[in-house]
Amino acid sequence: MRFNLMLSGLALLALSACSGASISPSRAADPLFFIGAETSDASANGLEFADGTQVVAGVEGREMQVKLARFVRNPASGQTTIVISDETVTVPVTFTDYGNTDIVITLDGQMLAFVDGEATLQSGQIIRSYMNYRLAQSGTGAIYTYGKNNEGVDDAIDMEGFFAIGFETNPDEIAALSGSATYTGSYFGYVQTYDLEGALTADELRTIGAINMEADFSQAHVSGRLTGWIEPTGDNTEYELIFLGAP
Repeated sequence: MRFNLMLSGLALLALSACSGASISPSRAADPLFFIGAETSDASANGLEFADGTQVVAGVEGREMQVKLARFVRNPASGQTTIVISDETVTVPVTFTDYGNTDIVITLDGQMLAFVDGEATLQSGQIIRSYMNYRLAQSGTGAIYTYGKNNEGVDDAIDMEGFFAIGFETNPDEIAALSGSATYTGSYFGYVQTYDLEGALTADELRTIGAINMEADFSQAHVSGRLTGWIEPTGDNTEYELIFLGAP
């Protein structure tokens, strides 16, 4: 799995919160970040709700609505922004087997059809797609482009974005749950680091660590944190990311 730590919370989207009772959410929840339906009338992505039998490969070849979460950085100005947009995506057959990354996705009104995992933005910059992670019932797709790999393109940007695919759980089923559940695991990826002025100091640094998420169904709240380290030159740099504000 590859991701940018600036977007790690956005990649999880609904799993953004804090795991310590002593830490309060920094702000009220923003519906912009919700990726699921709020009623049982229809799923948010246009597919049928999960019935317990589907697998993630069942979304292949089907158009669905997604929340695309991405960071966009302009190397010329040093400005970095986070963008959340409603898009449509169709993933091809064998996409979830890592064999085909020729997705069709909208990006701010532009339809991008990837061939051999590549498409061209209106600016002329090459953008690539890949399968970020796959579980039995859900997965994460991604698109990315780097300004440093597009010399000669005016205003070439760095961008990496993520979207979730799969069959959504009916919110009525979630509302009926009580108690809590803890999910633990590990992660691997690459990060960028910045100085206090926001200037990029290093990219493509390896990071690994542990992830811990706790869902409190009685309170309709999810919290969690990443605990890991970055390996720039063999001297590990430890860090912790706490996810805030996820009812």
